[in-house]
Amino acid sequence: MDLISYIEELSHGKDKLSVESDDLYSRLTLALKDRRKFKRQVKAEENYFRDTFLNNGQQGGWDAAAELLKQVNNDLEHHLGLDVSNLDVRIQAYADFEGLSKRCINNGWMKGDANIVRFAHGVTGANPLIDFVDVGPGKEQAAHKYKEQFKFYIEIPQCEHVLLGIAHDFGYITFLRPFAEDSAIWDRITLLETYRLHPDFKTLDFKRRIQLPTVFTHQSPPIVQRFRESTQSTTTG
Repeated sequence: MDLISYIEELSHGKDKLSVESDDLYSRLTLALKDRRKFKRQVKAEENYFRDTFLNNGQQGGWDAAAELLKQVNNDLEHHLGLDVSNLDVRIQAYADFEGLSKRCINNGWMKGDANIVRFAHGVTGANPLIDFVDVGPGKEQAAHKYKEQFKFYIEIPQCEHVLLGIAHDFGYITFLRPFAEDSAIWDRITLLETYRLHPDFKTLDFKRRIQLPTVFTHQSPPIVQRFRESTQSTTTG
């Protein structure tokens, strides 16, 4: 083979490789466009699952995750108009399990012999896209996780919507305000309300707030209710 023929063959091979690369890029791009998009739900530590779930161990975790997924899909489809058959729902929750267990027991939501770890195993094991993670002691650990995960998902186009369950904590107000003021973002965020919505969250210009009463408790802790009842009884008596 002479030098000119060799160069022409190399050139042809390069062109072929370029075409194949372009074709691969096109297929990857198409796959990305067709890839089922992500909807991410974030649950904060103070959004307590209903006691019927918490007190039923691993099975309670399975049931809680199934009901949460059902209600999130229902909201996506019927209120946001999204095709849930073409969506992945990514659920991430972070908490200090030891501290969470103590608060649930002290508040009367969980029996003393209930096991928060087994419950969390049920939640995580119910679906490969659901994680309930023990981050250890310290509120800052979970808060850091929520903030960074939120920023990651809200900035990628594959994320259709974020359901954010941190509306109990005043500490997130400053963090969320820039997002609430960004018109390109605020319609992709929904705040989750449970038994305690910090009033300052109402000053943020998010368009949607929802409740999921079949999943999370919407009543004050039983110990608080008993205190109120005894106070009212003493006052009226």
